[in-house]
Amino acid sequence: MPEGPEVQTIVNGLQNKIINHRIENITFAEGAESMVAPLTPSDFRTLIANQIVTNVHRRGKFVDIELSSGIHLIIHLLMTGQIIFNNDPHNSQPPKFLRIVFQFENGQELYIADKSTWVKIVCLSRDEIKTYKKFQDLGVDVLSEQFTFTTFYETLTKSQRMIHSLLLNQKSLSGLGNIYVNEVLFYAGINPPQKANSLLQADAMALYYAIRHVTKEALQQKGTTFSDYRTPDGGKGQYQNFLKVFKRAGKPCIRCGTPIERMKVAGRSAFLCPRDQVVNPVEKTLTSKQLTFPELHDNQSESLPNYIFILVGPSSVGKTTLSRQIAAKIPFIKLVPTVKTRQPRPGEVDGVDAIFVSDTEFKSMIEDDCFVIHGECYGNKYGTPKGLITQTLRDGSDVLIILSPEGALEIQSIYSNAYVIGLIPPSMDSLKRRVMNRDDYSASEKAARLDTLEMELNSLSHSDFTIVTETPEQALHNAFDIIYTIRCKTT
Repeated sequence: MPEGPEVQTIVNGLQNKIINHRIENITFAEGAESMVAPLTPSDFRTLIANQIVTNVHRRGKFVDIELSSGIHLIIHLLMTGQIIFNNDPHNSQPPKFLRIVFQFENGQELYIADKSTWVKIVCLSRDEIKTYKKFQDLGVDVLSEQFTFTTFYETLTKSQRMIHSLLLNQKSLSGLGNIYVNEVLFYAGINPPQKANSLLQADAMALYYAIRHVTKEALQQKGTTFSDYRTPDGGKGQYQNFLKVFKRAGKPCIRCGTPIERMKVAGRSAFLCPRDQVVNPVEKTLTSKQLTFPELHDNQSESLPNYIFILVGPSSVGKTTLSRQIAAKIPFIKLVPTVKTRQPRPGEVDGVDAIFVSDTEFKSMIEDDCFVIHGECYGNKYGTPKGLITQTLRDGSDVLIILSPEGALEIQSIYSNAYVIGLIPPSMDSLKRRVMNRDDYSASEKAARLDTLEMELNSLSHSDFTIVTETPEQALHNAFDIIYTIRCKTT
């Protein structure tokens, strides 16, 4: 069944073709009478003929063609329906399973085709459309400006339904079908049977931005075609070439290589990665002994796909906390840890938060050209591992790294697909309090970091984006918005 992106593609394709044109006649093929019932074809023709199309828009999964008389033609394509426009019917073949033809005054034609004759067309007046139950029951449209995180989160918290089922319910949200529900749950790393009201706010944020990202990306690709769906020019959608889990049971997950599994959720097929979409994910660690540093050839970085997101900011602004949250909740992003010569602080995990090595090992890695950039800060050496960045991009994931502002500029000079996100505190006083409250800093280290705070803040002026870290939840929300906006604009 065409979902929101497919129906919107149809609407977009019709708007510049049939608006302001007059319908001269309507013809029906045998068996098409049921499509306009309870009207007869004769009554339908009398009601519609000689009307001018004044608007075409979408309501959920319905196409709404508005006429000059105030009548709305509401078309529901259901499983196999097609709407095809033909600007030269005398020199081209009509589609298979042609059922209804709308003939315009300029000789062009609009076809309704359906091999199953399940398409339903309803005629409603201006008053009737206001009380049409199928529209009254529709939830917020996921492609509309009304789809905000606040309304979405409220919907989740009020429902005990499984999240897969909730997203399919058009009364909760309109525009999503099983294809995109499976895809957004994968992007957000959420298990399909999980209860909607059990999602953490961070999970809900990830899911909200996954819905925005996937539906916009699908719309850019003119929808998904497996068999019957066609665009108004008779072409196929292309998003099926970008699906990550839907109908990929048994094939390797693009992120981790684990075979995609298929399960039933309330009678519907759900596809998921059993490793990445679990209710309580176990943090995965990477030790320095497992690291490999493949050679990066000249200019190779420029051709690598995906993006590099760099977090920069002064001490204690929340870079580590935010990076952990982003990496945990966005499946297509991997946190590339920095190589450091200092000892791990309490709570830091070797291979996740950083790769801790000795001075001798660090020197050897410099000699082996293992770093994109390296330097020294507060008496410790830091290096960004070239091999991990290269391998992560080759694997099809985005890279997330924490750097100094100077290091971020160096990375941007090497990688054209790198974006810098600067983190700033709500006030200088609050930042100083954070530094002083750090139990993992010595007194001398606190003093050194306090002395450089103002300089560090001033160096953030070259950031592409800025986030005020007032609360972890708000910072994560803004980070999601930035990351998904970049991906939607550049894919």
